[in-house]
Amino acid sequence: MVKNKLSIALILVVALLLVGCSDLASIEIIYDSLPVIEPGQRVNLTAVGKTALNMNAEFEELRWELSDKRHGTLDLVNDGVVFTALEPGFVTISAISGDISGSVTFEIVDVVPDPVVFFESFEDGEVGEYPEGWIVLDQEAHDLTGYSGGRISRERATHGSKSAKIVSIPNAEGRITYEFDKPLLYNTLKVDFLMPEGQDNINLELHGESGRLFGLFITTSGNVRYRHPDGSNGSNISNASNNRWHTAEFQWNDEEKIYHAFVTSDGNRVQITPPGGSPYEELYRDEQVIKFSAMITKRDGDKTFYIDNIEVIDLEVLERLSK
Repeated sequence: MVKNKLSIALILVVALLLVGCSDLASIEIIYDSLPVIEPGQRVNLTAVGKTALNMNAEFEELRWELSDKRHGTLDLVNDGVVFTALEPGFVTISAISGDISGSVTFEIVDVVPDPVVFFESFEDGEVGEYPEGWIVLDQEAHDLTGYSGGRISRERATHGSKSAKIVSIPNAEGRITYEFDKPLLYNTLKVDFLMPEGQDNINLELHGESGRLFGLFITTSGNVRYRHPDGSNGSNISNASNNRWHTAEFQWNDEEKIYHAFVTSDGNRVQITPPGGSPYEELYRDEQVIKFSAMITKRDGDKTFYIDNIEVIDLEVLERLSK
């Protein structure tokens, strides 16, 4: 008898849950664009009903509303609506069923900003020449050799056919520097690098006007270290093995004066700085990032490494486009 009562109770509970599962609790809107769009752009939107248990629920009825018709139009289609953007501004599109609704807001702008503020793959450069727009340290010494400094090369490359080959000679380190049009305050910089076996230490660095703010130090054997606030090197965190391409990545926020550094090898991304990041170097801490520099140490013989595909992303713009 007790078992029968328990079975009946369980059946009633399951039945009540199933009834509750079918009740519409929220509406999710799915759309096929970024939340920042341009006038004339068309966006497809569909609505999906959800229960309190996040299962799909049917609509008894569904209507769509536009917050301001000056900013666009809505046209019904079989499985949702098409929004066509008009005047710049903010507009909210809502899907409503009974007293349940869901909404999404778009920002309409004259031109959608590009988060990529700089990209260099060296594909447009002449082989054997210095890359246009880059500064070569001790260029007079490198000019005499006809090959050292930082020059365009077809010997190694990642996605394209060319890269920058950076060569030090006994009387001059190999260093090339790019100065950006304006300070970079909240950004990510990625750069591919390759060190052939038997070379020397390399540095990938971000500088202010007067000197280095932060960077990575990579040993002859490929051990990666980050720069401490006093300019010294941290302990080995990752190994970027010789004769293979790796990607160094820096993220920084000038408001906090903190940077994060990572190295990606074979799809494995390793954080080199501590989880909370590391402060800028103390000597130039009050300055802002304005330069990227890649360098290989000078020794008794010539030393070589390669960089390719330098990309700088504005994180503020990226967050605006993806929120």
